[in-house]
Amino acid sequence: MHPHVYEHKNPNCAELIRQLEECHARGLWSKLTNECGGLKDALNACLAAEFNENRKTNTDEARKRRQRVRELWKELDEDK
Repeated sequence: MHPHVYEHKNPNCAELIRQLEECHARGLWSKLTNECGGLKDALNACLAAEFNENRKTNTDEARKRRQRVRELWKELDEDK
């Protein structure tokens, strides 16, 4: 079971989150018979795609910040 997810933190997967919560709200029987399994798999795939997208964005931003720091250090070294 994955940890609880929130719609506001995962906007791309909000509809799947709602559908899975509704499926789980139907009762224990729907959980035990794996009625919600397809939704859970779809949600996991959506969350993984969102995670990878966020990771790529964060990596790109970190590279830009590191490059800017290198440029600033280079400017400081040239001023000496």
